[in-house]
Amino acid sequence: MVEKAARPVTRSCAGIFSVEYDDGGAIGRRYRRQDEIGTPYGLTIDEQTLADDTVTVRDRDSLAQERIPIGGAAAEGRRAARRRLALPKIALARRPLEQTLARREAKLLV
Repeated sequence: MVEKAARPVTRSCAGIFSVEYDDGGAIGRRYRRQDEIGTPYGLTIDEQTLADDTVTVRDRDSLAQERIPIGGAAAEGRRAARRRLALPKIALARRPLEQTLARREAKLLV
């Protein structure tokens, strides 16, 4: 199901940015792999995306993460590009359901 949500985001961003879809391994490993090759931003599409039509945008340099509407992904990428004055490469990543649930449980424990 998550892969189906990723297709429209990939299409909307592909004409503007260099886009790479990555669903291999744990989300942390995917972030590190993209960090190593210099990808400035990552969009994470997960089970929460299916529930509320949002994606997580991750900034490589600050490690800041923010949930934004799925329809605003391309516009957010354009704003980021203006801030960096460079064409960002966006990596689409899929967070496994187990990690999403673990994060929710951790928030409940705090």
